[in-house]
Amino acid sequence: MEDCWSPASSHVRSAKDHFVSLINIEPHLVSNLKINGQNVDVDGTRVILYAEKVSHHIGFVLAEKYDFGTAQKINALFGALLKVTPFDTDEAASYGELLRDRNLLVHHGGTFTLSYLEQTASFSCDLQAQAFVNSRAVQQRDVITAIDFVEGIARKLIRASHAALVQYLRGQDVQYSGERQKALDGILWWNNSGP
Repeated sequence: MEDCWSPASSHVRSAKDHFVSLINIEPHLVSNLKINGQNVDVDGTRVILYAEKVSHHIGFVLAEKYDFGTAQKINALFGALLKVTPFDTDEAASYGELLRDRNLLVHHGGTFTLSYLEQTASFSCDLQAQAFVNSRAVQQRDVITAIDFVEGIARKLIRASHAALVQYLRGQDVQYSGERQKALDGILWWNNSGP
């Protein structure tokens, strides 16, 4: 049931897809990853598979090996790529709580486990009485709050990464045209209104 949708799992895929798109638009960003300590080794069979089009697919090939599973890991990867960190400390904690709830729902049907209760500060309860007996109730407001939170992080990431990529290109004296310029402009596809 790993493909079950939740705001948190959707954001992980979206962060990964956005990361891929940035590298596919500007393959030279791979150098930033290497300079900042990320492993950029790729399987040679993947390079052969894409042949002369590998520069347009290198983001996919690289992202397969990276873990986007926590706010800290997402921050580390985007920090290495463009010095962008989508999560501040409080947002990282909120995202961790969202992931913990998501994992409880997906892997345990929402039924409290001992480890979930131990990690959840709001539950100062009798573990024996709660674990494997009660469950996490998800209200409509919980879902709306989660969606709003993930949307806010996504908007922040999109705006910051676009600005950082534009700045990077200026620093490299690179000017895009044609399809590559459309791709760069397309990063800001999301209406700029809102948080």
